[in-house]
Amino acid sequence: MVAQRGWEVGGGIGVSHYFGDLNTTFDITHPGWAVSGIARFNFNDRICVKMAATYANLAANDKNAKNIFERQRNLNFQTGVVDGSAQLEFNFLPYNYFDDSQRFTPYLFAGFNV
Repeated sequence: MVAQRGWEVGGGIGVSHYFGDLNTTFDITHPGWAVSGIARFNFNDRICVKMAATYANLAANDKNAKNIFERQRNLNFQTGVVDGSAQLEFNFLPYNYFDDSQRFTPYLFAGFNV
């Protein structure tokens, strides 16, 4: 068997939403944008290290509120949120996406997120 050693990289784009005091009705009609990147190094078919980063643009404005008190309060904000993580993964069984007999494994992961 050949170990699945090496790098995997990926990314994504999407939308972000703020839910809180300036969006009490869970309105999703004013999305922000989000972008992410991920890199993973497989030491073998059971152990890997994964790093990811995401940037999201969040905003809310009381002028969009249905509640008259919130509209009169007239608060708003716009901000960027940066998120980074690092994880160590351990697969209990050998994992190989290209081999039907090794496409499933329970796993554990531990890491930190900032």
